[in-house]
Amino acid sequence: MLEKLEYELEFITPAFIGGANSDEVSELRPASMVGMLRYWFRVIVGAFVESTEELFKLESELFGNQEKAGRVWVRVLNQGISTERKEYVLNERYERYLFGIKNGILIKKGSKFKLIVFTPKKYKEFTDYLIRFTLTFGNLGYRARKGFGSMDFDRKIEEIDIKFIKNLLRNTFDKDKRFEFTRNKEFPNISNAIFLKKKRIASNELENLGRIYYTFRRNGRENYKTVEYFTFIKDFLKNQGIRRIEIKNHMFGLPIMYTSRSLSCKKKIKGREKTIKAQAQLNWIQQVKNEGKKDNRRPAPFWISIKREMAYAVLFTSEFLPKDAEIILTAKGEFWEKCKKSNSPLTKTINNVNFDYSIYSIVENFLNRAGFTEKLFDFREVKDAK
Repeated sequence: MLEKLEYELEFITPAFIGGANSDEVSELRPASMVGMLRYWFRVIVGAFVESTEELFKLESELFGNQEKAGRVWVRVLNQGISTERKEYVLNERYERYLFGIKNGILIKKGSKFKLIVFTPKKYKEFTDYLIRFTLTFGNLGYRARKGFGSMDFDRKIEEIDIKFIKNLLRNTFDKDKRFEFTRNKEFPNISNAIFLKKKRIASNELENLGRIYYTFRRNGRENYKTVEYFTFIKDFLKNQGIRRIEIKNHMFGLPIMYTSRSLSCKKKIKGREKTIKAQAQLNWIQQVKNEGKKDNRRPAPFWISIKREMAYAVLFTSEFLPKDAEIILTAKGEFWEKCKKSNSPLTKTINNVNFDYSIYSIVENFLNRAGFTEKLFDFREVKDAK
C-alpha cells in the first residue's frame, strides 16, 4: 500500500527549465524533480555514511538504479504553469548579470503547480523530510544556485537537527546501523555546510542580489574590473610578463571569461562591421586516464533560495577541486583568429592557488553582505562528529 504526499508550490523567481523543444517551450517534468531530490539526498545522507558506495546504495534503495526500480514515484500537475517567450526575459541589468545571459525560455514568476509523491509507508516520513528540505534550500533549472527557479510552499525546514536526522535514517533504512555524523569533505553535504537565512525580501530580490554580486566581485565598485583582471589578466592578454597574481573569484565557480576593454579590432562579418575584443578564460584541468588533460565546470559552492517573506543560503565547503587539478588561463574567442596583427598569448598555469577551507570566507562574506546573517546550521559548531 502506497502513501501519498502532496505539496502546493509557487515559483517566486522565474525558472529556466528546458523542455523537449528547449528553444520554444519550458516545461516542468518529474525527472527534474527527481534529479533535485537525489542531489539533496546526498547532501543530507552524505554526512552519516562512511563511503560513497554506501551512500549510493541507500540512494538506489529510495530512487532506484539501472538494475531495480525505486520506492518513490513523482507526479507533477502543471495546471498553473505559465511560460514566457525569450525576448521578454531579464530586462534589468543586474538580474541579467546574475543569470549570465540575456535570454531564455522561462516558467514565469507566480506560476503554481502541485507535486504528488507516492511511497511505501516505511519511507514516508523520511521522504517528506527530504522533499521539504529540498524545496526549502534548493531550486530548479538553469542558474538555480543563484536564486532562479525558487519555489515557496508550506512547512519549510526551519531547524537542522543532527540527532533527528540520525534517528530518521535508522528508522527508515536500518535500525542496526548507527548513522553517526561524520566529517566528509569529498562532496557537498551537511558535514561541510553552513545554512543561513534572511528576512524582509524585496519584490526585486534577484536584481538586488545581482547588484551585490556584481559589486562584490569588483571589490565594491561599479564599472570596475575584477582583481584578477588588474593583477594578471590584462598583462596576459597583451602577452606581457605577469608581475603579480591575485585571485579570488574562482571561488564563485569556473570557468570565468574575461574581456579586454582596450584590446580589440573591427572586422566586417556578413557585411556588418563588428568590434572583436580579446578574451581569456580562467578554468581548471585534470589528468584523465587514457584521455589526457580535460577541462571541466566547477559550479558555485552556494545555493540561494528565495521565498515570499524570506530567503535561504547554503554554503558548502567541500573540496573545491581534485588534488591533481590545475588552474589555467587560456586565450579564447575570435580576436586571436581574426585580428591578424595580434599574437595569441600562450596558455598559462596559475600556481599556488588556495583551495583550503579558509578561502571559503570570501563566499561567506558575500552571503553576509547580501543579508544572510542568521544561522540555521554551521558544521563548524557541531561537537559530536567523529
